Amino acid sequence: MREELRIAHVVMFVLSVVSAAEDVLFTTFSRELARQVNLSPRYISRKAEELNEAL
Repeated sequence: MREELRIAHVVMFVLSVVSAAEDVLFTTFSRELARQVNLSPRYISRKAEELNEAL
């Protein structure tokens, strides 16, 4: 059960990061710059680990 909660938290975190990144990229920067920015799976994984440690 605890592992399922961690997975759920990671999924929620990833979705919120992607959503926030999309909002910022497509409302603040030019379209060309937004196309050059990419969230890598490694970055998301590191942030998920940080969240899990904080829980």
